[in-house]
Amino acid sequence: MWTILLVLATADASVADHVAASPEERFQSFVRSQMGVEGCPDVAGGRPLSGIVATIVPHPSTSEPRKVVVDISYSNTSKAIARIEKRYVIDKRRTDNLWIYDRSSKRWLSYLGPHGRVARPTPDDYIALAPGEVRVLKNVDITSYFAFPKDMGGVVAKIMFEPSWEPGPRIESKCTSLAPVGSK
Repeated sequence: MWTILLVLATADASVADHVAASPEERFQSFVRSQMGVEGCPDVAGGRPLSGIVATIVPHPSTSEPRKVVVDISYSNTSKAIARIEKRYVIDKRRTDNLWIYDRSSKRWLSYLGPHGRVARPTPDDYIALAPGEVRVLKNVDITSYFAFPKDMGGVVAKIMFEPSWEPGPRIESKCTSLAPVGSK
């Protein structure tokens, strides 16, 4: 009986610790659980990878160094047709699949928006990518979507998401530097 009480007390303590944690601490813990490691891995833990590979191409601005603009592409590298939700390839405002890590502070940057619940997708909400097909979302301004540090030298970005409504493999990119040209 004492063992059972001890186990329950330990479980209650960890729940209490989680509840007592700040929203930022809970966010950092959640991201570490999703990525499977500390930092920004090129391949995160979790479901198997999809045939769709994401890529981030930053567009550093010399005239506006605080502005962060990227292209996000999705390439079907498999030999079969692959499906992806349209919102990822047509809506520049939906960047909740973009993860930003600051190697200097060793922290993931909180996503500031835009937020919103996405309705369960219907078959019309998907597009099919033929083998070798690439879809690119150009000039996505993410400046106001994250609390970027003043020093962008150690900031990297990663795309990672798993289908939320149906079982399927994870789509992700490698970690890509968002540092302005000429920074370390």
